[in-house]
Amino acid sequence: SADGTEEQRIHFTSYKDDSVGGDTNGDGASAGARGDWYRIEFGDTSDDATWLIDYAVIRYGGYSYGSTQYGAVNLVSASPTIQNSIITQNEYAGIRGSSSTPILGCNDIYNNNGYGIYNATPSTNILAINQWWGTASGPYHQTLNPSGTGNAVTNGVTFIPWLSASCNTPPSSPSNLNASAVSQTQIRLTWQDNSDETEFHIERSPNGSSD
Repeated sequence: SADGTEEQRIHFTSYKDDSVGGDTNGDGASAGARGDWYRIEFGDTSDDATWLIDYAVIRYGGYSYGSTQYGAVNLVSASPTIQNSIITQNEYAGIRGSSSTPILGCNDIYNNNGYGIYNATPSTNILAINQWWGTASGPYHQTLNPSGTGNAVTNGVTFIPWLSASCNTPPSSPSNLNASAVSQTQIRLTWQDNSDETEFHIERSPNGSSD
């Protein structure tokens, strides 16, 4: 598994990509390109219950030559969990699945060359709702979303609903915050929630600042 954090993402990228780790290959200033490396592949012997990609950046992978194509993430009868990740600038497809039903949490899938998700076996549906496809209009699909300007998806990919902003967009601040005394040791806080976050962190400041 590749289990990163929001503060420290795991990068799968080109050795030419100096934005991560600097000039590791000693060739001077350089940037990666789609197809610089092939793929992360999960096969039918993978343990779907434990295999995880979390808080990763996956870019400059993928492969397409003649009749041979791979996504940067290639799934063959495998269904890992992929969440909180950025999958971009890959050749052919961000994710390519065959007989696979991955569990997709919120991911940013955009600017891949060809497809965001390619399902080689449409009869085995890939559930890809609540993803960010690089644009508020959602992914392009010839019949289900022909006006979408985001990365394309094939048949066999359920993509409705999609997100209108990146998974990395901070939630909107609450409004109408009020505090009322309940006793000498307790206060009651109420506010208008303007996002769909699932938890809150409340910090006490003795001087009215955030420092």
